[in-house]
Amino acid sequence: EGGELVIANITTQVIDTLLQQNNVLIVCIEESWLWGKRKLKGAVEYDAVKGMTAGHCIVVYGQKGNKYLISDPYPTQISGRDGLYSIDKDTLVVSTLIWSKHLLAIKK
Repeated sequence: EGGELVIANITTQVIDTLLQQNNVLIVCIEESWLWGKRKLKGAVEYDAVKGMTAGHCIVVYGQKGNKYLISDPYPTQISGRDGLYSIDKDTLVVSTLIWSKHLLAIKK
C-alpha cells in the first residue's frame, strides 16, 4: 500500500541516499560493462570481440567505501563477479545508464 514515484537523475549520491534510507534497489544493468567481459550468445563463455551486449536485473543491498554490494543472479563463473560481490559505484551507475536507466527502491 502506498509508494512514491520519483523521477531523478541516477547518480551515486541518489543511490547512496536511497540505501541510507533503508532501501534495497533493483537495478537493470548492461552486464558486459559490469563484468568487464562480453558473453557469447548461448554459452557461459566470454569474448571481447565476438561477445554481445545484454542486460539483466541485480539487487543492490548496501555499500562499503566506494563500492556497492550487489546480488547478481546470473551464474557468470567470473572470479569476483558471481553471486554476491562488490562493484565500483561509478561502474554500477554507467552500467545502469547504458542499459535501462531505471531503478526500483524497496523499503526493507
